[in-house]
Amino acid sequence: MSSSLRRLLSISFPSAKIPDAPLPMPRSLFYLTCTSLFFTTIALIASALDYGVLSLWVTPPTCVITYIFHITVMVLSRRPRNVENPSYFSTVIVCTYIIAVLWCTAFVTTMTVLLGYKDVFTPEVLHGHYGLPTTRDTQRLQCALAAFELATIVALGVQGHLIASKEGDPTSWRPPPIETRSNSIMPIQRAPTDY
Repeated sequence: MSSSLRRLLSISFPSAKIPDAPLPMPRSLFYLTCTSLFFTTIALIASALDYGVLSLWVTPPTCVITYIFHITVMVLSRRPRNVENPSYFSTVIVCTYIIAVLWCTAFVTTMTVLLGYKDVFTPEVLHGHYGLPTTRDTQRLQCALAAFELATIVALGVQGHLIASKEGDPTSWRPPPIETRSNSIMPIQRAPTDY
């Protein structure tokens, strides 16, 4: 080994730890939300290849509703709240379960088309008659993505439900403001939590 390579390998970098920024919601819910947004994006792209035909137009609207839900939750979780206003955490959990039902419907519909209509939606028919750049593999991908998204949304709802039953509204979810000496309202600094 040459001396310059040894010198290069012996360089040590200062170990400055990057501080954890406060998250707008409990850490586990934030990670599940990011995972859900990833699967939703891929599912929307895969469904756009056949214009939603192979899911009987269920997957694209479900993706859009999931996007709207996650964006609303992210915006709502960043806003400070008044003490007399609710935190809406339990409402978010109920809406998560409703979206899980939509993803279950998307999965069942996509799987039914995949298994039940093998003769109708052949690659020749899809590409020749409809002009769609899709195959049976993209249909299988849609089924898998719908199943992954269903599992992620159910995990998000169950984890939120467990957090709510354990401690009520978590402190990292829209904390109520506190009063300072000058009687002005200041939001609480959010502490990172690991659930």
